[in-house]
Amino acid sequence: MEKGLRWKFLVILIACGIAVFALYPVAETLHLGLDLQGGAYLVYQIDETRLDDDVSVSDAAERAMEIIRTRIDEFGVREPEIQLTGQNQLIISLPGVTDTDRAREIIGRTAMLEFRRVAADVDRQQVEAGVAPGYEILEFQDQQAAQEQELVVETETELTGEHLTDARVQFGDRGPAVSITFDAAGGEIFGDITSAIVGERLAIVIDDQIVSAPSVNEPIYGGEAQITGRFTDQEASDLALMLRAGALPAPLEQIEQRSVGPSLGEDSIRAGLLASLVALVAVMIFMAVYYKLAGLIANITLMLCLLFLMGGLAGFGATLTLPGIAGIILTIGMSVDANVIVFERIKEELAEGKPLRTSINDGFDNAFSAIVDAQVTTIITAIALYWFGTGPVRGFAVTLILGIISSLFSALFIGKFLFAVVTLRRRVDRIHIGWGRNV
Repeated sequence: MEKGLRWKFLVILIACGIAVFALYPVAETLHLGLDLQGGAYLVYQIDETRLDDDVSVSDAAERAMEIIRTRIDEFGVREPEIQLTGQNQLIISLPGVTDTDRAREIIGRTAMLEFRRVAADVDRQQVEAGVAPGYEILEFQDQQAAQEQELVVETETELTGEHLTDARVQFGDRGPAVSITFDAAGGEIFGDITSAIVGERLAIVIDDQIVSAPSVNEPIYGGEAQITGRFTDQEASDLALMLRAGALPAPLEQIEQRSVGPSLGEDSIRAGLLASLVALVAVMIFMAVYYKLAGLIANITLMLCLLFLMGGLAGFGATLTLPGIAGIILTIGMSVDANVIVFERIKEELAEGKPLRTSINDGFDNAFSAIVDAQVTTIITAIALYWFGTGPVRGFAVTLILGIISSLFSALFIGKFLFAVVTLRRRVDRIHIGWGRNV
Protein backbone atom coordinates (compact mmCIF):
# COMPACT_ATOMS: atom_id res chain seq x y z
CA MET A 1 0.00 0.00 0.00
CA GLU A 2 1.29 3.43 -0.90
CA LYS A 3 2.48 5.65 1.94
CA GLY A 4 -0.26 8.21 1.28
CA LEU A 5 -2.94 5.56 1.76
CA ARG A 6 -1.59 4.19 5.01
CA TRP A 7 -2.54 7.15 7.17
CA LYS A 8 -6.00 7.25 5.55
CA PHE A 9 -6.47 3.58 6.37
CA LEU A 10 -5.39 4.28 9.96
CA VAL A 11 -7.90 7.13 10.26
CA ILE A 12 -10.71 4.93 8.95
CA LEU A 13 -9.72 2.12 11.31
CA ILE A 14 -9.70 4.46 14.31
CA ALA A 15 -13.10 5.92 13.34
CA CYS A 16 -14.60 2.45 13.04
CA GLY A 17 -13.11 1.44 16.38
CA ILE A 18 -14.54 4.47 18.14
CA ALA A 19 -17.99 3.82 16.63
CA VAL A 20 -17.96 0.15 17.67
CA PHE A 21 -16.76 1.04 21.17
CA ALA A 22 -19.56 3.62 21.55
CA LEU A 23 -22.14 1.07 20.44
CA TYR A 24 -21.07 -1.52 23.03
CA PRO A 25 -23.29 -2.10 24.88
CA VAL A 26 -25.90 -0.28 22.79
CA ALA A 27 -28.69 -1.04 25.27
CA GLU A 28 -27.01 1.14 27.90
CA THR A 29 -25.91 4.03 25.68
CA LEU A 30 -28.73 4.54 23.18
CA HIS A 31 -31.80 6.09 24.77
CA LEU A 32 -35.30 5.78 23.34
CA GLY A 33 -37.92 8.51 23.30
CA LEU A 34 -41.45 8.40 24.68
CA ASP A 35 -42.84 7.15 21.38
CA LEU A 36 -40.51 4.13 21.44
CA GLN A 37 -40.05 3.14 25.08
CA GLY A 38 -43.12 4.54 26.83
CA GLY A 39 -43.17 6.78 29.88
CA ALA A 40 -45.38 9.39 31.53
CA TYR A 41 -47.64 11.93 29.84
CA LEU A 42 -48.87 14.78 32.06
CA VAL A 43 -51.01 17.85 31.41
CA TYR A 44 -51.08 20.79 33.86
CA GLN A 45 -52.97 24.05 33.99
CA ILE A 46 -51.73 27.23 35.65
CA ASP A 47 -54.04 28.57 38.36
CA GLU A 48 -54.50 32.10 37.03
CA THR A 49 -56.33 33.21 40.18
CA ARG A 50 -53.10 32.76 42.20
CA LEU A 51 -50.94 34.93 39.97
CA ASP A 52 -49.60 38.26 41.19
CA ASP A 53 -51.28 41.29 39.70
CA ASP A 54 -48.16 42.35 37.80
CA VAL A 55 -47.58 38.91 36.21
CA SER A 56 -49.32 38.03 32.94
CA VAL A 57 -50.48 34.50 32.11
CA SER A 58 -48.06 34.23 29.18
CA ASP A 59 -45.10 35.32 31.32
CA ALA A 60 -46.10 32.86 34.04
CA ALA A 61 -46.35 30.04 31.51
CA GLU A 62 -42.89 30.76 30.10
CA ARG A 63 -41.42 30.95 33.59
CA ALA A 64 -43.15 27.71 34.59
CA MET A 65 -41.74 25.93 31.53
CA GLU A 66 -38.19 27.02 32.40
CA ILE A 67 -38.53 25.90 36.02
CA ILE A 68 -40.12 22.56 35.11
CA ARG A 69 -37.44 21.86 32.52
CA THR A 70 -34.73 22.57 35.11
CA ARG A 71 -36.41 20.23 37.59
CA ILE A 72 -36.82 17.48 35.01
CA ASP A 73 -33.20 17.80 33.85
CA GLU A 74 -32.02 17.27 37.42
CA PHE A 75 -34.55 14.47 37.82
CA GLY A 76 -32.54 12.64 35.15
CA VAL A 77 -35.02 12.40 32.26
CA ARG A 78 -33.40 12.57 28.83
CA GLU A 79 -35.06 14.60 26.10
CA PRO A 80 -38.28 15.58 27.94
CA GLU A 81 -40.90 17.29 25.84
CA ILE A 82 -42.60 20.35 27.36
CA GLN A 83 -45.14 22.19 25.25
CA LEU A 84 -47.43 25.14 25.92
CA THR A 85 -50.94 24.75 24.55
CA GLY A 86 -53.38 27.61 24.72
CA GLN A 87 -52.42 30.28 27.24
CA ASN A 88 -52.10 28.31 30.44
CA GLN A 89 -51.77 24.57 29.77
CA LEU A 90 -48.50 22.63 29.80
CA ILE A 91 -48.09 19.21 28.14
CA ILE A 92 -45.15 17.23 29.54
CA SER A 93 -43.82 13.95 28.11
CA LEU A 94 -41.25 12.03 30.18
CA PRO A 95 -39.64 9.11 28.30
CA GLY A 96 -38.78 6.07 30.40
CA VAL A 97 -40.25 7.39 33.66
CA THR A 98 -41.85 4.64 35.73
CA ASP A 99 -42.19 6.46 39.08
CA THR A 100 -45.03 8.72 37.98
CA ASP A 101 -45.95 9.81 41.53
CA ARG A 102 -42.48 11.18 42.18
CA ALA A 103 -42.44 12.94 38.81
CA ARG A 104 -45.79 14.56 39.60
CA GLU A 105 -44.50 15.74 42.98
CA ILE A 106 -41.37 17.29 41.47
CA ILE A 107 -43.21 18.94 38.58
CA GLY A 108 -46.42 20.08 40.27
CA ARG A 109 -45.15 21.34 43.62
CA THR A 110 -44.91 25.11 43.75
CA ALA A 111 -41.90 25.04 46.13
CA MET A 112 -42.47 28.55 47.46
CA LEU A 113 -39.96 28.99 50.29
CA GLU A 114 -40.70 31.59 52.97
CA PHE A 115 -39.22 32.53 56.34
CA ARG A 116 -41.82 33.81 58.82
CA ARG A 117 -41.67 34.87 62.44
CA VAL A 118 -43.54 32.65 64.89
CA ALA A 119 -45.88 34.69 67.09
CA ALA A 120 -44.75 34.90 70.70
CA ASP A 121 -47.71 36.76 72.21
CA VAL A 122 -50.61 35.81 69.89
CA ASP A 123 -52.51 32.54 70.33
CA ARG A 124 -54.75 30.50 68.06
CA GLN A 125 -58.00 31.70 69.62
CA GLN A 126 -57.17 35.31 68.84
CA VAL A 127 -56.49 34.49 65.19
CA GLU A 128 -59.70 32.46 64.86
CA ALA A 129 -61.68 35.25 66.51
CA GLY A 130 -60.27 37.74 64.01
CA VAL A 131 -58.79 40.05 66.63
CA ALA A 132 -55.17 39.46 65.54
CA PRO A 133 -54.74 40.83 62.03
CA GLY A 134 -51.44 40.05 60.34
CA TYR A 135 -51.27 36.50 61.69
CA GLU A 136 -52.42 33.10 60.45
CA ILE A 137 -52.34 29.46 61.53
CA LEU A 138 -50.22 26.95 59.62
CA GLU A 139 -49.72 23.22 60.09
CA PHE A 140 -46.40 21.99 61.40
CA GLN A 141 -45.04 18.44 61.60
CA ASP A 142 -43.01 18.66 64.82
CA GLN A 143 -40.04 16.35 64.46
CA GLN A 144 -39.35 16.12 68.19
CA ALA A 145 -42.95 15.62 69.25
CA ALA A 146 -43.53 13.31 66.27
CA GLN A 147 -47.01 14.74 65.75
CA GLU A 148 -48.76 17.44 63.80
CA GLN A 149 -49.15 20.81 65.44
CA GLU A 150 -50.36 24.23 64.46
CA LEU A 151 -48.34 27.39 64.88
CA VAL A 152 -49.38 31.01 64.68
CA VAL A 153 -47.06 32.90 62.31
CA GLU A 154 -46.97 36.35 60.82
CA THR A 155 -48.55 36.62 57.37
CA GLU A 156 -45.78 38.96 56.28
CA THR A 157 -42.86 37.12 54.74
CA GLU A 158 -39.48 38.09 56.10
CA LEU A 159 -37.48 36.38 53.33
CA THR A 160 -38.32 34.23 50.27
CA GLY A 161 -36.51 31.66 48.14
CA GLU A 162 -35.82 34.17 45.38
CA HIS A 163 -32.53 34.93 47.13
CA LEU A 164 -31.39 31.29 47.09
CA THR A 165 -28.28 30.40 45.12
CA ASP A 166 -27.95 26.73 46.11
CA ALA A 167 -29.65 23.93 48.01
CA ARG A 168 -27.95 20.65 48.88
CA VAL A 169 -28.71 17.58 50.98
CA GLN A 170 -26.68 17.05 54.14
CA PHE A 171 -26.82 14.12 56.53
CA GLY A 172 -26.56 14.53 60.29
CA ASP A 173 -27.49 12.77 63.50
CA ARG A 174 -31.18 13.51 62.99
CA GLY A 175 -31.25 12.31 59.40
CA PRO A 176 -31.14 14.16 56.11
CA ALA A 177 -31.51 17.93 55.97
CA VAL A 178 -31.38 20.55 53.24
CA SER A 179 -28.60 23.11 53.46
CA ILE A 180 -29.39 26.35 51.64
CA THR A 181 -27.19 29.25 50.57
CA PHE A 182 -28.35 32.83 49.97
CA ASP A 183 -26.95 35.50 47.72
CA ALA A 184 -25.35 38.57 49.26
CA ALA A 185 -28.65 40.45 49.66
CA GLY A 186 -30.43 37.38 51.04
CA GLY A 187 -27.62 36.69 53.50
CA GLU A 188 -27.83 40.25 54.83
CA ILE A 189 -31.62 40.03 55.20
CA PHE A 190 -31.36 36.68 56.97
CA GLY A 191 -28.77 38.10 59.37
CA ASP A 192 -31.02 41.05 60.19
CA ILE A 193 -34.02 38.77 60.76
CA THR A 194 -32.21 36.44 63.11
CA SER A 195 -30.69 39.36 65.00
CA ALA A 196 -34.15 40.77 65.68
CA ILE A 197 -35.69 37.53 66.99
CA VAL A 198 -32.97 36.04 69.18
CA GLY A 199 -34.71 33.77 71.70
CA GLU A 200 -37.78 33.34 69.46
CA ARG A 201 -38.69 30.87 66.71
CA LEU A 202 -38.44 31.32 62.95
CA ALA A 203 -40.78 29.25 60.78
CA ILE A 204 -39.46 27.84 57.51
CA VAL A 205 -42.52 27.55 55.27
CA ILE A 206 -42.79 25.72 51.96
CA ASP A 207 -46.09 26.00 50.08
CA ASP A 208 -47.96 27.28 53.16
CA GLN A 209 -46.81 24.39 55.33
CA ILE A 210 -44.19 24.68 58.07
CA VAL A 211 -41.38 22.17 57.62
CA SER A 212 -39.19 23.48 60.44
CA ALA A 213 -39.45 26.05 63.23
CA PRO A 214 -36.12 26.30 65.03
CA SER A 215 -35.36 28.64 67.89
CA VAL A 216 -32.89 31.39 67.06
CA ASN A 217 -30.19 31.37 69.73
CA GLU A 218 -27.90 33.89 68.05
CA PRO A 219 -27.73 35.98 64.88
CA ILE A 220 -26.90 33.92 61.80
CA TYR A 221 -24.61 35.56 59.30
CA GLY A 222 -22.74 34.13 56.35
CA GLY A 223 -25.74 33.52 54.10
CA GLU A 224 -26.30 29.87 55.01
CA ALA A 225 -29.13 28.03 56.78
CA GLN A 226 -30.48 24.54 57.15
CA ILE A 227 -33.95 23.07 56.74
CA THR A 228 -34.60 20.08 58.97
CA GLY A 229 -37.67 17.91 59.18
CA ARG A 230 -38.93 14.37 59.05
CA PHE A 231 -37.45 13.83 55.57
CA THR A 232 -36.54 10.60 53.91
CA ASP A 233 -33.41 10.64 51.78
CA GLN A 234 -35.54 10.89 48.64
CA GLU A 235 -37.75 13.66 50.02
CA ALA A 236 -34.73 15.73 51.05
CA SER A 237 -33.14 15.24 47.62
CA ASP A 238 -36.33 16.24 45.80
CA LEU A 239 -36.83 19.28 48.04
CA ALA A 240 -33.28 20.46 47.36
CA LEU A 241 -33.86 19.92 43.63
CA MET A 242 -37.05 22.02 43.63
CA LEU A 243 -35.49 24.82 45.68
CA ARG A 244 -32.53 25.01 43.29
CA ALA A 245 -34.87 25.24 40.30
CA GLY A 246 -36.95 27.97 41.93
CA ALA A 247 -40.60 28.39 42.81
CA LEU A 248 -43.35 28.24 40.24
CA PRO A 249 -45.11 31.57 39.63
CA ALA A 250 -48.44 29.98 40.55
CA PRO A 251 -49.74 26.54 41.57
CA LEU A 252 -50.33 23.99 38.83
CA GLU A 253 -53.50 21.95 38.56
CA GLN A 254 -53.11 18.51 37.01
CA ILE A 255 -55.87 17.84 34.50
CA GLU A 256 -54.58 14.70 32.77
CA GLN A 257 -52.18 11.84 33.41
CA ARG A 258 -51.44 8.88 31.15
CA SER A 259 -48.83 6.16 31.07
CA VAL A 260 -47.61 5.15 27.61
CA GLY A 261 -47.20 1.39 27.56
CA PRO A 262 -44.11 -0.35 26.20
CA SER A 263 -46.16 -2.30 23.63
CA LEU A 264 -46.52 0.89 21.56
CA GLY A 265 -42.77 1.30 21.62
CA GLU A 266 -42.12 -2.28 20.50
CA ASP A 267 -44.50 -1.93 17.56
CA SER A 268 -43.00 1.41 16.56
CA ILE A 269 -39.45 0.12 16.77
CA ARG A 270 -40.33 -2.95 14.72
CA ALA A 271 -42.03 -0.90 12.00
CA GLY A 272 -39.23 1.69 11.94
CA LEU A 273 -36.48 -0.91 11.75
CA LEU A 274 -38.33 -2.75 9.00
CA ALA A 275 -38.65 0.47 6.99
CA SER A 276 -34.94 1.19 7.49
CA LEU A 277 -33.97 -2.32 6.45
CA VAL A 278 -36.15 -2.26 3.32
CA ALA A 279 -34.75 1.14 2.30
CA LEU A 280 -31.19 -0.01 2.92
CA VAL A 281 -31.52 -3.26 0.94
CA ALA A 282 -33.32 -1.57 -1.97
CA VAL A 283 -30.71 1.17 -2.25
CA MET A 284 -27.79 -1.27 -2.03
CA ILE A 285 -29.27 -3.53 -4.72
CA PHE A 286 -29.83 -0.58 -7.04
CA MET A 287 -26.30 0.76 -6.54
CA ALA A 288 -24.72 -2.67 -7.11
CA VAL A 289 -26.76 -3.34 -10.27
CA TYR A 290 -26.50 0.10 -11.85
CA TYR A 291 -22.99 1.24 -10.84
CA LYS A 292 -21.28 -2.17 -10.81
CA LEU A 293 -17.92 -2.01 -9.00
CA ALA A 294 -18.41 1.65 -8.09
CA GLY A 295 -21.79 0.67 -6.62
CA LEU A 296 -20.10 -1.88 -4.38
CA ILE A 297 -17.78 0.85 -3.13
CA ALA A 298 -20.81 3.06 -2.48
CA ASN A 299 -22.45 0.23 -0.50
CA ILE A 300 -19.38 -0.15 1.68
CA THR A 301 -19.31 3.56 2.43
CA LEU A 302 -23.05 3.43 3.17
CA MET A 303 -22.63 0.66 5.75
CA LEU A 304 -19.77 2.53 7.39
CA CYS A 305 -21.86 5.72 7.37
CA LEU A 306 -24.61 3.94 9.33
CA LEU A 307 -22.01 2.54 11.73
CA PHE A 308 -20.67 6.03 12.42
CA LEU A 309 -24.20 7.40 12.80
CA MET A 310 -25.29 4.79 15.34
CA GLY A 311 -21.98 5.12 17.16
CA GLY A 312 -22.44 8.89 17.33
CA LEU A 313 -25.98 8.56 18.71
CA ALA A 314 -24.79 6.12 21.35
CA GLY A 315 -21.64 8.06 22.17
CA PHE A 316 -23.45 11.36 22.73
CA GLY A 317 -26.24 9.67 24.69
CA ALA A 318 -28.82 10.94 22.19
CA THR A 319 -32.43 9.91 22.43
CA LEU A 320 -33.74 7.87 19.50
CA THR A 321 -37.32 8.68 18.58
CA LEU A 322 -39.58 7.61 15.74
CA PRO A 323 -38.67 10.79 13.81
CA GLY A 324 -35.06 9.88 14.59
CA ILE A 325 -35.51 6.58 12.77
CA ALA A 326 -36.87 8.63 9.86
CA GLY A 327 -33.63 10.62 10.04
CA ILE A 328 -31.66 7.38 9.69
CA ILE A 329 -33.62 6.47 6.57
CA LEU A 330 -32.99 9.97 5.20
CA THR A 331 -29.27 9.52 5.91
CA ILE A 332 -29.25 6.45 3.66
CA GLY A 333 -30.53 8.55 0.79
CA MET A 334 -28.11 11.42 1.46
CA SER A 335 -25.11 9.10 1.62
CA VAL A 336 -25.98 7.48 -1.70
CA ASP A 337 -26.73 10.87 -3.26
CA ALA A 338 -23.20 12.04 -2.46
CA ASN A 339 -21.76 8.94 -4.13
CA VAL A 340 -23.90 9.45 -7.23
CA ILE A 341 -22.68 13.04 -7.62
CA VAL A 342 -19.07 11.84 -7.37
CA PHE A 343 -19.63 9.07 -9.92
CA GLU A 344 -21.20 11.44 -12.43
CA ARG A 345 -18.30 13.87 -12.03
CA ILE A 346 -15.84 11.02 -12.67
CA LYS A 347 -17.74 10.13 -15.85
CA GLU A 348 -17.47 13.72 -17.06
CA GLU A 349 -13.71 13.71 -16.49
CA LEU A 350 -13.33 10.38 -18.31
CA ALA A 351 -15.39 11.67 -21.23
CA GLU A 352 -12.76 14.36 -21.72
CA GLY A 353 -10.13 11.66 -22.27
CA LYS A 354 -8.32 11.95 -18.94
CA PRO A 355 -6.62 8.87 -17.38
CA LEU A 356 -8.66 6.87 -14.88
CA ARG A 357 -6.81 7.89 -11.73
CA THR A 358 -6.72 11.53 -12.76
CA SER A 359 -10.45 11.37 -13.49
CA ILE A 360 -11.15 9.88 -10.07
CA ASN A 361 -9.15 12.55 -8.25
CA ASP A 362 -10.64 15.38 -10.32
CA GLY A 363 -14.12 13.88 -9.95
CA PHE A 364 -13.89 13.92 -6.16
CA ASP A 365 -12.40 17.40 -6.15
CA ASN A 366 -15.08 18.83 -8.44
CA ALA A 367 -17.90 17.12 -6.53
CA PHE A 368 -16.61 18.29 -3.16
CA SER A 369 -18.01 21.83 -3.24
CA ALA A 370 -21.42 20.78 -4.59
CA ILE A 371 -21.83 18.08 -1.95
CA VAL A 372 -20.58 20.16 0.97
CA ASP A 373 -22.63 23.24 0.03
CA ALA A 374 -25.83 21.19 -0.09
CA GLN A 375 -25.11 19.40 3.17
CA VAL A 376 -24.09 22.55 5.04
CA THR A 377 -27.42 24.20 4.26
CA THR A 378 -29.16 21.05 5.54
CA ILE A 379 -27.10 21.15 8.74
CA ILE A 380 -28.12 24.79 9.29
CA THR A 381 -31.76 23.76 9.01
CA ALA A 382 -31.18 20.85 11.40
CA ILE A 383 -29.52 23.16 13.94
CA ALA A 384 -32.56 25.45 13.80
CA LEU A 385 -34.83 22.43 14.39
CA TYR A 386 -32.75 21.41 17.39
CA TRP A 387 -32.56 24.93 18.80
CA PHE A 388 -36.27 25.73 18.59
CA GLY A 389 -37.76 22.23 18.65
CA THR A 390 -38.48 19.88 21.54
CA GLY A 391 -38.73 16.14 22.10
CA PRO A 392 -39.01 14.07 18.90
CA VAL A 393 -38.19 17.10 16.73
CA ARG A 394 -34.85 17.40 18.50
CA GLY A 395 -34.30 13.68 18.08
CA PHE A 396 -34.78 14.03 14.33
CA ALA A 397 -32.43 17.04 14.22
CA VAL A 398 -29.65 15.24 16.11
CA THR A 399 -29.95 12.19 13.86
CA LEU A 400 -29.90 14.39 10.76
CA ILE A 401 -26.79 16.33 11.85
CA LEU A 402 -24.84 13.18 12.74
CA GLY A 403 -26.04 11.52 9.54
CA ILE A 404 -24.80 14.38 7.37
CA ILE A 405 -21.39 14.39 9.03
CA SER A 406 -21.13 10.61 8.70
CA SER A 407 -22.19 10.63 5.04
CA LEU A 408 -19.68 13.35 4.14
CA PHE A 409 -16.81 11.48 5.79
CA SER A 410 -17.85 8.15 4.27
CA ALA A 411 -18.55 9.30 0.72
CA LEU A 412 -15.67 11.75 0.26
CA PHE A 413 -12.89 10.38 2.43
CA ILE A 414 -13.52 6.64 2.59
CA GLY A 415 -14.93 6.47 -0.95
CA LYS A 416 -11.85 8.12 -2.42
CA PHE A 417 -9.64 5.79 -0.37
CA LEU A 418 -11.44 2.69 -1.68
CA PHE A 419 -11.18 3.88 -5.30
CA ALA A 420 -7.45 4.39 -4.81
CA VAL A 421 -7.04 0.90 -3.33
CA VAL A 422 -9.02 -0.74 -6.15
CA THR A 423 -7.12 0.97 -8.93
CA LEU A 424 -3.81 0.37 -7.18
CA ARG A 425 -4.30 -3.32 -6.57
CA ARG A 426 -5.94 -4.18 -9.90
CA ARG A 427 -3.44 -2.12 -11.96
CA VAL A 428 -6.18 -1.33 -14.48
CA ASP A 429 -7.15 1.75 -16.39
CA ARG A 430 -10.88 0.89 -16.67
CA ILE A 431 -13.56 0.14 -14.09
CA HIS A 432 -17.33 -0.20 -14.26
CA ILE A 433 -19.17 2.99 -13.36
CA GLY A 434 -22.76 2.85 -14.51
CA TRP A 435 -24.95 0.23 -16.10
CA GLY A 436 -23.53 -0.88 -19.41
CA ARG A 437 -20.61 1.53 -19.22
CA ASN A 438 -16.96 0.57 -19.06
CA VAL A 439 -14.84 3.64 -18.42
